[in-house]
Amino acid sequence: MEKGTVEGNFRRALSDFTFEAASGGAIRHLTDLGFTVKQIEERLDFPTPLARIRETVWKHLIDTGVICLEDPHPASDCTADTAVPGRARTGYIREYDSYGRPSFRRVTEPDTGQKTDGEYLECEFGSLQYKDPEKYRQVLALLDTRQAEYIDGLPWPRGRVWHRADDRMLEIFKRIRDAGLEQGSMGREKI
Repeated sequence: MEKGTVEGNFRRALSDFTFEAASGGAIRHLTDLGFTVKQIEERLDFPTPLARIRETVWKHLIDTGVICLEDPHPASDCTADTAVPGRARTGYIREYDSYGRPSFRRVTEPDTGQKTDGEYLECEFGSLQYKDPEKYRQVLALLDTRQAEYIDGLPWPRGRVWHRADDRMLEIFKRIRDAGLEQGSMGREKI
């Protein structure tokens, strides 16, 4: 191996480790609590680039089955390839002692590798954002601030993805449908 390649790999690994220790676990935890990317950025103790937060949130939503890159209705598996039953995922939690000094505790969570359950909504926010920015802005204007931050904060790909039909997405789709921008039927709605 060339010296530059080894140094590059080491720097990348060190950067990934530092990011995970400083922010990765916190970002995933705040995502699970329903925070938007913007709200997560405001709450982090360590400066983290917005692009890295978006990437981490997106990957976590895919890993947990909230977002599927393939249609979950014909019994396809939308969890990441890394999700293997019986294996554990490792993360770090920041804790503070009685003097306010931060320390990190390693936490392992079982990786269930579970398949999707329930209803999913078909989303094409990424395509809309790139193909018709004016309509995308209209859709965001229909939503309240937190809903718009959620949609606009995620790095939607240019194409179709499926989002779990949780309360937040159902309310978003209801607002869009009430404005006459709906396509499809419940459970397979798309925008």
